[in-house]
Amino acid sequence: MCTASTDVNETGVVGDDLTLRCNGTVTSEDSLNWWLYRRDLGLQDLRFYYRGEIDPDLSDKYIMQKVAYGYNLIIRNLNVDDAGTYVCMRSIDDKITFLVDVITKPTVQPSTSSDTDITG
Repeated sequence: MCTASTDVNETGVVGDDLTLRCNGTVTSEDSLNWWLYRRDLGLQDLRFYYRGEIDPDLSDKYIMQKVAYGYNLIIRNLNVDDAGTYVCMRSIDDKITFLVDVITKPTVQPSTSSDTDITG
């Protein structure tokens, strides 16, 4: 992972999935935690990797994915309540903090003006 704390800003759209990428090597002797902090809920432990095993999925909401370059956290079916601070931590000095914002899909309003006459 990194050798110091790193902050990353991420923005997702309501209804989409968002992948947070925690890059770096984790050996079979390491542990790795994904945490979420929200003011209304405090600190939550989301996913855990320890000695080569990923903990069983507790819900369909958060999925830890092993990839060639590290461990991703996939947040499924985003909603505005998923905004918060997510932390991928191997040790107190080796972590990545993701500041996640969730926005709604922009809606396109049909034009009410008829500047163009297509009747001929």
